[in-house]
Amino acid sequence: MQAQVKEWGNSQGIRLPKEVLKSAGIVLNEILDVTVSNDVIILSN
Repeated sequence: MQAQVKEWGNSQGIRLPKEVLKSAGIVLNEILDVTVSNDVIILSN
């Protein structure tokens, strides 16, 4: 799957399909930890 970085106010954002979030166990408004390792962005709950 690919996603495109888009403008979102004064920031940039990536939208993820509902199915991807569901399979990762992520729900709406959940706070995620964001880390970067070796040029890879990691989102974890």
